[in-house]
This record gives sequence, structure tokens and C-alpha cells, in this order.
Amino acid sequence: MYTRYTKRKGLLGEYEYRNKAELLVKQGALRPNPELGELVDKILSTLNTESDGTYMTLHARVEPDMVKHPVCRDQKEHNLTKIFKFMQDTFPDPPASVLFLPINRQ
Repeated sequence: MYTRYTKRKGLLGEYEYRNKAELLVKQGALRPNPELGELVDKILSTLNTESDGTYMTLHARVEPDMVKHPVCRDQKEHNLTKIFKFMQDTFPDPPASVLFLPINRQ
């Protein structure tokens, strides 16, 4: 559905503009809760003082809900060791001094 919506195809993509109410609903949709926001701010300020300030985020999506998700099932890698090896092979000269890896433990 999201792809249809963003590419304006099918039932969800027939509008030429987005409704103002829809935009208002989504304005805060991707904001973390305040506690998480404070933690991220703390981590970023530490990065700026203890390293060169560059970081890269890897959202590995190895949580149980994503492992069960049917989309691209045959292309998913669930083994973090293999994911890290891929990252190391892909970026032999890392583009950032720190790798931030958020993982949901539930």
C-alpha cells in the first residue's frame, strides 16, 4: 500500500495533492517519544565530543516482527555477523567513525 501511495498508483494514489488533514496527522508520525529523543540527543552529543562527529546508522531489522514479515523473505539476512561482514566488505574505509545500531529487544 505504501508504494502505491507514494508512487501515486491505484486507489491510494489517485489524488493530485495531499489533503491538509492527512498532512497534519502525519507531521508528528515519525518523531520518537520524548525519552528516546533525549537518549538520541545524549548519544549524539557524546559522539561530537569523543569522535570526529560522523556516524552512520544501520537499522538491521532483525526483530522478530520483521523476520516474520513476508515481503522480500528470500532476500532477508537475519544473522548480524553476516550483516556486519557485509558492511565491512562494502565499506573497507568506513564513511563514518561510529556505527549506531538500534535494535528492538522485545
